[in-house]
Amino acid sequence: MPRSNPKPYEPGLLVTGRRVILAVVAVLVVGAHTALGVWGWDKPIATLPAVEPAEARPIRVKRAVDDDYTYTPPLAQADTGPTAEELTQRLLESEPPQLVSDPMELDVELRPLEELDKPAAGGLEIELPAFELDNDVLAQLDTRPPAELDFGSGLGDGAGDNDEGTGRASSDLAGDALGNTDAAPVRTGTGSGQATLVDRPTLDGPGGVGEVLPEFGPSLEIPGIDFVDLALEDTTKIDVPDNLDNDFAYRVTRYDPADRRGNPIDPAVEPGYFRVDITAQRSLRKLKTMPKDVIFIVDTSSSISQNWVEQISQGVGSGLVSLNEGDRFNIVLFNDKVSLLSDAGPIDANKDNIAAAGDFLTNAASVGYTDVNAAMRGLLIRDVDPKRVYELVLISDGQSTRGVVDTRDLINLITRDNDLVASIYCVGVGRRQNKELLNYLAYRNKGYAVYAEDIEDASVTIQDLMSRLRFPIIKDVRLDAVGLDTETIFPADLPNIHQGETISVFGRFADRDRFTMRLTGRSAGKDVAFTFTRRLSEADRGGKAVSTDWAFWKLHDLYSLIIREGERPELLDQVEALRKKYGLKTLY
Repeated sequence: MPRSNPKPYEPGLLVTGRRVILAVVAVLVVGAHTALGVWGWDKPIATLPAVEPAEARPIRVKRAVDDDYTYTPPLAQADTGPTAEELTQRLLESEPPQLVSDPMELDVELRPLEELDKPAAGGLEIELPAFELDNDVLAQLDTRPPAELDFGSGLGDGAGDNDEGTGRASSDLAGDALGNTDAAPVRTGTGSGQATLVDRPTLDGPGGVGEVLPEFGPSLEIPGIDFVDLALEDTTKIDVPDNLDNDFAYRVTRYDPADRRGNPIDPAVEPGYFRVDITAQRSLRKLKTMPKDVIFIVDTSSSISQNWVEQISQGVGSGLVSLNEGDRFNIVLFNDKVSLLSDAGPIDANKDNIAAAGDFLTNAASVGYTDVNAAMRGLLIRDVDPKRVYELVLISDGQSTRGVVDTRDLINLITRDNDLVASIYCVGVGRRQNKELLNYLAYRNKGYAVYAEDIEDASVTIQDLMSRLRFPIIKDVRLDAVGLDTETIFPADLPNIHQGETISVFGRFADRDRFTMRLTGRSAGKDVAFTFTRRLSEADRGGKAVSTDWAFWKLHDLYSLIIREGERPELLDQVEALRKKYGLKTLY
């Protein structure tokens, strides 16, 4: 029989009822929660009472060695007694304390001030017996010195013996009593060992009362020391220069060498050049003008035409008018002979002497040969007043044709005899001038040379020179420098410094950093000095002339060495190198 298909499952009524109930309950629960959420949407969950914030209290913690602990404020201490204010009030209200001396009370009577010099009734009076240290008492004192001291042969044989033991002698105690304020007094000994006292001069004691102090032991005369005299003596030995830093104007100019493209060369590779111009300001009043002796040495040889001689005479006459009160002068006319205005030496620059000098110059004539050495050797003196300036002004063409004619020998001879005492200034005149002689002669003798190229310039050139030399204020000038190589700074011997005149020094530098210069000298017999500091990096930029001028003065220094030491090969090589590099004219 074929098998029929099974009937599908159909749940019963009970099962269906349960499902309906569960669905209804679920709907009710969801609805209730939804209604509760809608109702409490903007309602606060809880309300808390407002509480004031507690006051912050610091807690100090002290770090211990091995552990930490929290500091607990100590409890208030109990009152242990009256305060300071209470104690003070009690003292003010209490009776004055009674002064009692135990074991005996002292009854003190208060008296007016004016009666204090009178003894009070019942007061305590102490009478001390009068004591006088007379000769009888002194004779009983043991005046023998300790055995280890030797006072020389003035003591007798027994003077050094001490039979009473090893204690201090009474002479030592007496010396202590006197306070040791005087040298030990004199004592002489005798052969018997008895001390003999020597009278001492009466001294003024306290209140002007004469006292005779006893004398013990030998006399040690110690000279008094006057510290005031010692201080004054030291000040005479140490002459502190006057500081003149702010009384001069300083200008620094530098020149940096360049390569073929015009780019500056590092000074470490090729040193640069600088010039320092130093000018005494006209407002300088600390230094007075020093009096000077000016000697005009005028060449009147035949190499100087009469027209030149007349112009020179006019210039010298005008220069004499510019001399100051206290100045002195002299005039020397020379060719192969020498003629002096004053055979007695320099004369005062007064009106009469200047007039006489004009007459003397009128008679000057161009004639004869030239002997420069003969004209100057009698004028080179060593004994010059340190408060005066000595200046020689040589006016010549420098062509010596008599006497010493060799330029080198002439310069050496004059420089040696002068020994830097006089400053020699040269004025080149005439048709043909030996500028080498004039240049190096002035350079070697703290001066400089100027030139009159035309005959009309002769008088003006001399007047201009005398104007520059009118107010000398410092002589014997020396220069020191820090931050620069002083071996490259020229001129080596600087001329005198005159009011309003500018002196220039030239040198080289390996870097553009800061440098300091210090110049010292003498003014009216007193040391003076001034110092200034500058930076080469901030210096004015100069042209090639700065390097040429440096080479010019360097050549002067080399030539001076050759004149003094001879033609050493290394010196001649340096001269030749300067000539080629800087285009200078030299004597070789």
